[in-house]
Amino acid sequence: MFYSQKKEDEVTWQKINMSFERSKTLTESDFLQFLIQTKDIVVRSMASERSKLSGTTLSLLNNAIIIISKEKNNEIVTKIFSFLDSILPTLIKLTGKSNKVICTRAECTLIEMGKVLSLTRHISLLKDSLSSISKNIRLGVYKLLESNYNNFYLKNKSINENYFKDFIPLIMKGKSDVNFEIRDLCKRMCHLIKEREDIIVEDNEESKAPFSIGSKPRVYRPPQFIQREIKSGIEEKNTKKEI
Repeated sequence: MFYSQKKEDEVTWQKINMSFERSKTLTESDFLQFLIQTKDIVVRSMASERSKLSGTTLSLLNNAIIIISKEKNNEIVTKIFSFLDSILPTLIKLTGKSNKVICTRAECTLIEMGKVLSLTRHISLLKDSLSSISKNIRLGVYKLLESNYNNFYLKNKSINENYFKDFIPLIMKGKSDVNFEIRDLCKRMCHLIKEREDIIVEDNEESKAPFSIGSKPRVYRPPQFIQREIKSGIEEKNTKKEI
């Protein structure tokens, strides 16, 4: 791929895209090897503003995830896991793109990654991402956690039953997020965790707050009729003083 080091333009992006499309015809082992050899341009291309190139690149990642989910651990599979670890921050950022197509594709790939990837080493990244003002980034991370719980954790629970405990405070926090979809997702997860685990899932002070990440403090204003009564009472009191 002589063009891999060149700046993306109208010619090179199409060549890259064609090369990526052809790689899907390779054997599984050769395909994973191709992905490792081209990882730098894969990272660049998945973040491309060109929707077609970004989509093709993300489809490669989805294919790789399917392959390693059924493969036994070996050197190339280990390298792919390491590669997925390294691109997680970029993938999370893509969910905040203004281009809805790219955003949706990135979210779908995050969900697939959640099925196979241990997130323990990424907890700081997840915490930071959940502080984003972008609703789509926060939602993408929570969908990643939901997928991780329902797939990776339950599959490996016998190996490390305490794996998911560190993520529960993040989910509890999401129950008071300003976005209703995030709130519903986190409430659903808390319900599942309560049913399946010997874990006490309780509201902490942070999750009881009247506002959350991405929202502004809510100022309480009494209903109009109460405001009128208060105003009327003040005026009546002032009138009596004048008399």
